[in-house]
Amino acid sequence: FRRVLFRSKWFALQASAPRPETLDTVPALLQHPDFTIRNPNRVRSVIGSFSQGNPLCFHDPSGTGYWILSDFLLQLDPINPQTAARLAQVFTGWRKFEPGRRGRMYTILEGIMANESLSKDLSDVISRSLSDK
Repeated sequence: FRRVLFRSKWFALQASAPRPETLDTVPALLQHPDFTIRNPNRVRSVIGSFSQGNPLCFHDPSGTGYWILSDFLLQLDPINPQTAARLAQVFTGWRKFEPGRRGRMYTILEGIMANESLSKDLSDVISRSLSDK
């Protein structure tokens, strides 16, 4: 139990590090032998820590953080739609950002919504985000 808890904290620490190389680290963590997309705790420790606990890297002007989350959501949705929907809520405030980031987030949201096999959970969050005034 201790090793599992330590590993989740290690993943979270790596994903939340406010360093430029974190944008390369997160995709590498998703390929780590101890990471599994089927373990919600591991998903939250990597993707949750990155998207919700690392605003500096997640909102990088390049939009790389948005693409990392988007790609992951589309992989996670068929496996765990509730967790995918919860993680996607980070995009709900896209209108509050400056035009460059706002535009990149909007493009990501449209791209996710264009996927025909979205679960109802994820589809609801994305469509609400796009339609919120």
